[in-house]
Amino acid sequence: MYILMYIRSMNEAQLVSVSEMRVGLPKLIKEAAGGKRIEVGAHRKAEAVLIGLDELSLIPDRWFLEKIVHMVARCTAHDEFCGGLEHQDSGVWHPGDLFGRVLAWLWKAGQRDMAVELVSDLVAEARYHNPHRPEARPSFKSLLSGIPLATGGPGWGVDAEASEEMIKYLRDRVTRLFSDDIDAP
Repeated sequence: MYILMYIRSMNEAQLVSVSEMRVGLPKLIKEAAGGKRIEVGAHRKAEAVLIGLDELSLIPDRWFLEKIVHMVARCTAHDEFCGGLEHQDSGVWHPGDLFGRVLAWLWKAGQRDMAVELVSDLVAEARYHNPHRPEARPSFKSLLSGIPLATGGPGWGVDAEASEEMIKYLRDRVTRLFSDDIDAP
């Protein structure tokens, strides 16, 4: 609910220039304290944001975000409702929309380390901790093939260029965390 409230309020932003901010700062602070999101930038592009303390408290802290990431990875690895392992037969493991939305959100928010944690948790859960995993363990390569399918939703997903960058980054960082070949079944 808190994240939904945060996302909903993100849509109610007002963009002001730096010079407008200098002149109207007291008024803008009152508006931000009242729940309005003030974006500051140049050439119609936001570069910073002014939000009230109530709004700031809705943004998850690191501990809470880590719990969400681990829960989504476990849910995806263990529960077909969340994506599960049922799509990996073709060499493409689509991790599901829930996983894809969270990964896209982390990536777009610049939370690269949390994106790596999400993906590595899913790989560990699916390959080592899931008592119902198939005999041929899901490979990291098949997961990387499915990530663009899961993270490309209109309006919330990442574009093809960002998806390529994300996959390259994940391939480099996640494989470092495992001692065995996670590309092998």
